[in-house]
Amino acid sequence: MDNFSRILVHVLVALVAYGHYFLVSKKREGGGAAVIFINHVKSASQAKDYYSQHLSPGDYYAKDAAEMKGVWHGRGAKMLQLSGEVRQEDYYRLCDNLTPEGKQLTARTKDDRRVLTDFTFDTPKSVSLAYELGGDERILDAMRESVRETMAEMEKAVQTRVRKNGSDKDRPTGNMIWAEHIHRTTRPVDGTPDPQLHCHATVFNATFDSVENRWKAIQLGDIVRDKGYYQAGFHARLAHKAFGIRLRNSKAWQQLHPGRNRPCHRGQIFAPHCDH
Repeated sequence: MDNFSRILVHVLVALVAYGHYFLVSKKREGGGAAVIFINHVKSASQAKDYYSQHLSPGDYYAKDAAEMKGVWHGRGAKMLQLSGEVRQEDYYRLCDNLTPEGKQLTARTKDDRRVLTDFTFDTPKSVSLAYELGGDERILDAMRESVRETMAEMEKAVQTRVRKNGSDKDRPTGNMIWAEHIHRTTRPVDGTPDPQLHCHATVFNATFDSVENRWKAIQLGDIVRDKGYYQAGFHARLAHKAFGIRLRNSKAWQQLHPGRNRPCHRGQIFAPHCDH
């Protein structure tokens, strides 16, 4: 295939994806096309198996995207000096409720405790196909940025329980430890993977309480309750960053940008509805 043909295929794929995403966005204002799934992992052994079988490099997506290794995020990760590429040793120690140096993290370590929560950010099939067939890395960048911005918003809502001296409340902490693992496909069915761009954001059950000056179990109840809001935010961000769709009439866009339209930004793939 010559260069002109490659460019033509890329443009056609991207335009079809844009049209599909635009129609889906109009039909499902406030979210629904891009979704978030939540899964709690309740033992260290299950968390380690989940990492080795589904998340770590060498899994089903690695053949096509070996460069997509895990990355640490969150204020809590920085406090533990975790940054850059996720190493299995560090991940497993957190699963065992230990710091990267091997010290106890939170006070309680029970066999059936919640070890981590996996927030899976799923893109619409049209976005996955546009990325796989068109090969435009800006689609991946748009998805990655949308996940990170949504997770940063979640982090602000993180809390921990306060049960001392007769108290029975939750206290905001604003920090968490989470690992990003991006997959390009689903697991193979009959040996053939299906294009499905998605991200696993695994949040460990620990947050630093600056009032008590110690690590404690994280409270994600409000975030789980408000999943629809964060899902709508992810949908709005992805639609805008990838295809320039503002979703101005949707609850998602109004929640993210009350009273204003979002301007275009450099490197945007399509921007038919941006303010210049």
